[in-house]
Amino acid sequence: MRISRTKDICYPTVIINPYIIKNNIKIIRELTKKDLIVVLKSNAYGLQFNIIFDIIKDLVNRIALNNLREFFEYEVHKKVSDNFKVLLLFPEFDENLVYQALSFKNIINFSVFSYEYFLFLKEILLKEKTVLDIELEIDSGMNRTGIKFFEIDKIKEILDFKFFNVKGIYTHLRSDNIYDIYYQLLNFKKFLDNFRGRNWDIHILNSAGVLRFIQYFNNLDNLDDLKDFNLKEFFSIINLSNLVRVGILVYGIAPNYELLNLKNQFNIKNSIKIKLPVIGIKEVLKSESVGYLNKDINGVVEEDSLVGLVYGGYSTFPFSKKLLFHVYDDEGDYITNSIGPMSMDVTEILIRNRNLKEVYLVDNVLNLEEQAFYNLLPVYNYLTNLNSNNKVDFILI
Repeated sequence: MRISRTKDICYPTVIINPYIIKNNIKIIRELTKKDLIVVLKSNAYGLQFNIIFDIIKDLVNRIALNNLREFFEYEVHKKVSDNFKVLLLFPEFDENLVYQALSFKNIINFSVFSYEYFLFLKEILLKEKTVLDIELEIDSGMNRTGIKFFEIDKIKEILDFKFFNVKGIYTHLRSDNIYDIYYQLLNFKKFLDNFRGRNWDIHILNSAGVLRFIQYFNNLDNLDDLKDFNLKEFFSIINLSNLVRVGILVYGIAPNYELLNLKNQFNIKNSIKIKLPVIGIKEVLKSESVGYLNKDINGVVEEDSLVGLVYGGYSTFPFSKKLLFHVYDDEGDYITNSIGPMSMDVTEILIRNRNLKEVYLVDNVLNLEEQAFYNLLPVYNYLTNLNSNNKVDFILI
């Protein structure tokens, strides 16, 4: 990975705008009326932990990572003060890492994401006789991680363990569908009803949930969708939480194409551009094919054409079908498309003249949500693929 503050483009380059990220955090906080846990797992979803943390560190005092390996790899303990908290969503079943983490337990909240992990931690803490700050994940219907909301005996055993200092309770929403959200909220409320009066941080909504929640909370016209729901109860459960967990929404990226209009409606803006270097131009005659032969993809030009070669293929970005590109030349700018099957390192695009200046895969005109949608891939795939070793530069503007 190369990190640069220059504008020289030699590799596929992610251009990050810190001002937009900071403004998105401000907007999300104002709209939700809640504080934020910024999720920086998987190297900030491929946008590089060190870059993003440096941008947000003065705006938030809570982040979430996958595990202890990320915590130590990013040297988080060297970057934060004692009033900062790092939630480990899936800490490892690794005694050596846990023992190392005990030195930094003042800034770590371990997630107890399964009963098995509770038993694992219990054995270590009984031996060491030390107290850990933990947050308990409740499975309200996702059927992935978390203790089932109705397993009250297990939950009580965990909450009453003498070497746990329970700081928070949370659940994870399985979709952005409002019916699923409501169903899970009711289950989460059933759990909470068994433990009234506890002084916990509570977080429910993720990036997708935040957009859906804001939609109904801020625009009463949208409540027609919920005629068969108990709206008072719906909002009362949401308002039990004092935190929201947000990941890619901080960067102005909606988790899926269906949420794109909501993101735009709330003036949450895209903070990244992906710029591709031009490495050559080819003349292709009418009826000739471009790139590898593939019977399922038409790579034949319909007239004499110019084809620009841009550096970046499926080894860097997980696309497999046609993509759009925003091209600037000496006449102005225009949208064009790739032609022929995708290659590992080079993508061919149709261009109108030889005087190319800039080519963008993602910018203020072409958004990541649409590119992912038309390639039938999750938005997260595009971002996390940016972790590919030494194939992408990162620039701050």
